[in-house]
Amino acid sequence: MLIFLYLQKKKNTNWKKKRMLQRILVLNAGSSSLKYALYTALDKQIQAVSASGIIEQIGQPNQKIKHKFQVGDTKEKINLPFSEKDLNYNGALKSCLNLLRETVPHDDGGHFIHGVGHRVVHGGETLSRPEIVNTSVIEAIKKASSLAPLHNPANLQGIETAMESLPTDCKHVAVFDTAFHSTLAPHVYHYAIPMEYYHNHGIRKYGFHGTSHEYILEESAKFLNKRVDTMNMISCHLGAGASVCCIKNGKSIDVSMGLTPMEGLVMATRSGDIDPSAIFHMMRELGMSKDEVEELIIKKSGWYGLSGEIDAREIERRADNGEDQFELTQKIMVHRIRKYIGAYMINLCGKMDALVFTAGLGENWPSLRELCLHNMERFGMELDKEKNKNMILPDRCNDVSTFFSQIRIFVIPTDEEKQIARQTVQLINQD
Repeated sequence: MLIFLYLQKKKNTNWKKKRMLQRILVLNAGSSSLKYALYTALDKQIQAVSASGIIEQIGQPNQKIKHKFQVGDTKEKINLPFSEKDLNYNGALKSCLNLLRETVPHDDGGHFIHGVGHRVVHGGETLSRPEIVNTSVIEAIKKASSLAPLHNPANLQGIETAMESLPTDCKHVAVFDTAFHSTLAPHVYHYAIPMEYYHNHGIRKYGFHGTSHEYILEESAKFLNKRVDTMNMISCHLGAGASVCCIKNGKSIDVSMGLTPMEGLVMATRSGDIDPSAIFHMMRELGMSKDEVEELIIKKSGWYGLSGEIDAREIERRADNGEDQFELTQKIMVHRIRKYIGAYMINLCGKMDALVFTAGLGENWPSLRELCLHNMERFGMELDKEKNKNMILPDRCNDVSTFFSQIRIFVIPTDEEKQIARQTVQLINQD
């Protein structure tokens, strides 16, 4: 009887224990835009997104906010312009916070936002994991800005504006695109140039899309019911920016992007791998300046340069219709992807749990996936063509491999914001 009363008391005590509810804001600050998403965390576990949006053309007369939020089972949308005095980052973030307070229910009496996760593109060599933002972290982000001059200064502006706009005891966490690749071995990240350029200037492979690749790793492990640190896989993040990552025992061991997000695959406007001498040749023989060549290979190349079409859906449609230039563009893209997949399979000695496609093209271009896996059955990967064409679960892990495939083939929608929120809530609650 005494044991029963003790167990009953313990049960009642646990039932009455208040669960910890927190709201985590994720910010992705660009040079002229601000993406945001607000998540609820229950007992340090990230739940569904409560609201999200983007503010575009910051600082311009046509600056506007597109805001989405949940009302019961319905998703609502708001599009609003800005007053002249708010055409700046401070005004953009202020409007974002006001809209969140107005559209997300909150009655806990405490802070509306408990932590903010900031996407930062480049962490350099010193910032190799998510960090609570402080003076030294801000200085390190500034130092790494020479390696990402288009992104880091904007990311830093977002951090500084948010810190000014929110209560001082609200914790801010910087999550770096490069951090997941901090496990690359020296023989992988060094370029074959004099070592002084690495020691004095940090010139080496860093890799990007790390937050996406890490999210895909964790989701794949869940689906296979395996520990993350036992996973061997290849993650293909195929979007306007694209990269392939080789993962062994849950750690990145190689990635197609390098010092900058220019290296590797054919992307929307970026050439990816190119013989450096081609650049010298264009400057010498065509009289192009350094800036002109840089603009060419970053903004005018890729599948856009090959086809004249920026919309990948049009390339897919016109390639399927047999138009020569679009078929060629598709073949060049596929050839580069297959080359990296093949190299990374050798790095894993063929011991793979999964090959995963993600991001805009990876999730939505069935014929691209099929071409990438053509004749791969002999290597243990067998695509179910019907499943591949007719995915019915677009919001979760989709297994598009056959029953007999030794290596699972997944299509998983990436969610970098959710991954940043996960890392933020864990870090702000560390004792």
